This record gives sequence, C-alpha cells and structure tokens, in this order.
Amino acid sequence: MCAEQVLILSSGDSSLDALTAATLARHGYSAEIGPQYFQFDGSLNLSGYGAVLLLASQNWYVGDMPNRGQNALTDFVHRGGGLVTVEWVT
Repeated sequence: MCAEQVLILSSGDSSLDALTAATLARHGYSAEIGPQYFQFDGSLNLSGYGAVLLLASQNWYVGDMPNRGQNALTDFVHRGGGLVTVEWVT
C-alpha cells in the first residue's frame, strides 16, 4: 500500500474534485478521481491506495452506496487503509 496515493470518490462537481486533487498534490499526495460514491460498487481494487476520500457533497441526496462498495471500504479500513469523509456521509 502506498500512503501517498489517494482515491477521491467524486463529489459530483468536477471543478471541486479537481481543486481537491490539486490541493492534495500540493501537499505531496497523488490523487485519482474515481466514481461518485453511489456508483462505487466495490469492483475497483483499493490495494494501491493509502486512503479514500469520500466526498458526498454535491451529490449527497442521490442515495446509498451499494452494499458491495460499503463492504469493500470496510475491508480496506480493516486492512489499515485510511478513510476520510465529509459531513453528509455521517
């Protein structure tokens, strides 16, 4: 696992996602913008990431993350991966 690699689960606003990725880059992280949280179905291999940034902000109202995605994130955290969320996730 590479601590510098961060997966951003998209906020639904491409300019906000790009700004977030650029901010992370300025602090030494390599960020990849992935699917929106409600599209994250667990099929994306998280083993290359040190953390996942779940930005349910502009798209908070869409609905739940699929169960397979939730399970993949839970497994990722249990294996030592980091998970950062925003207000709407809680």
